[in-house]
Amino acid sequence: VGLGGLPARAAATCPDERREDDRIAAVGAAGELALVSGRSALPRDIRLSLGPSLDDAALARLRFLAGEPVMLVGSGKADRWGRLTGDVRLGGPAPLDLAELLVAEGLAAVDPGEQDGLCRPGLLAFEQRARERRLGLWSAGDLPVPAADRDRIATFAGRMAIVEGEILSGGERRDRTYLDFGRDWSRDFHVSVPKRVWASMVKAGESPSSFKGRRVRVRGIVEMRRGPAIELTEPALLERLPR
Repeated sequence: VGLGGLPARAAATCPDERREDDRIAAVGAAGELALVSGRSALPRDIRLSLGPSLDDAALARLRFLAGEPVMLVGSGKADRWGRLTGDVRLGGPAPLDLAELLVAEGLAAVDPGEQDGLCRPGLLAFEQRARERRLGLWSAGDLPVPAADRDRIATFAGRMAIVEGEILSGGERRDRTYLDFGRDWSRDFHVSVPKRVWASMVKAGESPSSFKGRRVRVRGIVEMRRGPAIELTEPALLERLPR
């Protein structure tokens, strides 16, 4: 059992070639960790804001950690902004994983960002508990966005959104598969699944008909296509919900 009675951290599915000790010197306005070594880092698989700016509570929580020793676990590669991404573990006799801490407190949502896939699918369980307790991002009760509210989903254009609803139909095409949440395909919300992602879902026994009538939760960047849409970048980001 991990933080706050939640499941212990699942094993990472991405290779971690490097482990480096460092210390948090300061925290930037976007939540990036400025390290004593002169480098910058962010925990992977999370997004600190679902809006245009970082939540004050998340920023205050991170700034409270200034001076803390950390261990960086990851590939050692930087993103296009020069930030290292990986697991950030706070030092001490009982090390805490920073991503788990922020997600469990409702101060971050699970999101692989620009990575090819989700390294830490176990973080979804931490997010679910925070959502049930209406902590942080989930306190207002207006997230996830209902799939039927296409106008509200459209306000997330170019940003990450988390959407819940019932899949009414689906269809396979040569390059991608579509999962539709409304009957007007030209306006209603839908999920677009690229061929490579769909292939792995088919191997797991999925088909368009297996999703018909199922409630799901999906996350990703909202694009305005034939109505608002999210392109599914990996199967773990489409969660089946209880009927």
